[in-house]
Amino acid sequence: MRGTLVVRIDESASTDVRLRDDGVEIINRENGESQKIRPREAKPVPSGIWRIQPIDGMRLTARNEEGVELDTERFVIRRNDRVVLAVTRVEAEDKPAPPAPHQSLDGDSTRQVAEVLLKACDIQVELESNGESLRINLGEALPSEPFRIWWVRMWQIDGWQQSDIDYLVGKLTDLRSIHHGKPATDLTMKILQGATSLEHFECAGSVISDVGLSYLNAETLTRLKMDAAPNVTDAGLVKFTNLTFLYLYDCPQVNGSCLQHMPKLEHCAFVKGPNITDESLAYLRQMSDLTHVEFYGLSRVTDVGYGHLGKLVQLQSLGLQKCELTDARFKLIRGLVHLENLHLLATEITDESLELMANMKKLTRLHVRQTQVTPEGVKELQKALPNCEILHDFGEL
Repeated sequence: MRGTLVVRIDESASTDVRLRDDGVEIINRENGESQKIRPREAKPVPSGIWRIQPIDGMRLTARNEEGVELDTERFVIRRNDRVVLAVTRVEAEDKPAPPAPHQSLDGDSTRQVAEVLLKACDIQVELESNGESLRINLGEALPSEPFRIWWVRMWQIDGWQQSDIDYLVGKLTDLRSIHHGKPATDLTMKILQGATSLEHFECAGSVISDVGLSYLNAETLTRLKMDAAPNVTDAGLVKFTNLTFLYLYDCPQVNGSCLQHMPKLEHCAFVKGPNITDESLAYLRQMSDLTHVEFYGLSRVTDVGYGHLGKLVQLQSLGLQKCELTDARFKLIRGLVHLENLHLLATEITDESLELMANMKKLTRLHVRQTQVTPEGVKELQKALPNCEILHDFGEL
């Protein structure tokens, strides 16, 4: 069976694309909204940075109007370009099921572990001779010379049993980064129990709980990103005291109390985090290196909380998408004059706030779509900040 799904690109935004059995899921990283596109449908989707997560039997290509085609895992679609995404379903080849890891290995060598991982994962290895990093995709051949495994992206481990996972525990001691491309569970997380050097962990569509997080080494982990992890709580996050990067998308049980234990954060994002409170924002003030903050859908934060944000004078990027931000509350953050990026999609600000932004001379990108600002206000601000890209609802001004 073969079918083609065409997605036409219109606006500029950072967007995730996930291939599903019944089509493509488009996730807008700027506002957290998502939509499913199925065959025989056509919907406008923002352009921007696309990260492609292929699955068996499907591939994604980008093709411009001249017919030039690109087949890649990550590409950038420029604003105002007309680009076609073609998703083609192909009949998957019949392949014998891979042997379980504990059956296929007769030793503990790095090469043997890598051969097993490549049945269900992409990996990156580091050559011992010169430190060169090589990406090895699922099913590809390994280099002939000795290497260390430092990065793994898990795709097809759903069928592995407890014995399979137990066998790999403790054998990935050089692993520094892992992207769990399939929904993670507490069982699959157990593989990481022996990853004592892990610095970066990312997972999507996770059903892990605080138990699963307990398998991560808090001493070495500096970057944590989780999408849709409804069972994770602040209690499971408090041990990660060395984090410099935290991104949580749709983790409804997290209220931000964990932030008091993360003084080293440089980048903090809670997208679809309705339980963030004034107290949570107060903890941000202890983070002297914090430069990037993003919140989406704050509904429990009062003027007190916005006052805490206004004290973060070192911030370079601030996102308050779909938050209850008014002109009065914007006055509380007007002192953030080092901001280079300010994202205020779907807030309640008016031209009164735009007048205050004229003093933010370092701004290079401002997002005020779906707000109460006027074309006249935008024009005046553009005069004051000629080097700032202002994203608004008024077309060409």
